[in-house]
Amino acid sequence: MGLTVAVRKRVNGFALDSSWKIGNELAVLFGYSGAGKSLTLQLIAGLMKPDSGVITINRKACFDSTKNVDIPPQHRSFGYVFQNLALFPHMTVKDNILYGAKGVAKDEGMARLSGMIESFRLKDL
Repeated sequence: MGLTVAVRKRVNGFALDSSWKIGNELAVLFGYSGAGKSLTLQLIAGLMKPDSGVITINRKACFDSTKNVDIPPQHRSFGYVFQNLALFPHMTVKDNILYGAKGVAKDEGMARLSGMIESFRLKDL
């Protein structure tokens, strides 16, 4: 179980060369502004395509440039929360959270909703 990242990507004169892996644990990416944290997460999520390398989630290749594997974002078991405002302003907190649960059974979606509201202390919102 875990996440393996070994990727390279050039964007607007910036060159990212990142290689690391973690097990089934909590991890934090930290570094200076412009170090490539968000870019790395976008590559893992499949929102951008690495120039080369490998990304595996729970031993399943999501991207492998040598084997021509590039699983679309919606089929990766990886969530990504944007830094900028990406909520729907016309929707409630509940509706924004449940928007990401399309295709999930209603009772499971409601259980996830309750868990997220509790975990992120959103009850009063």
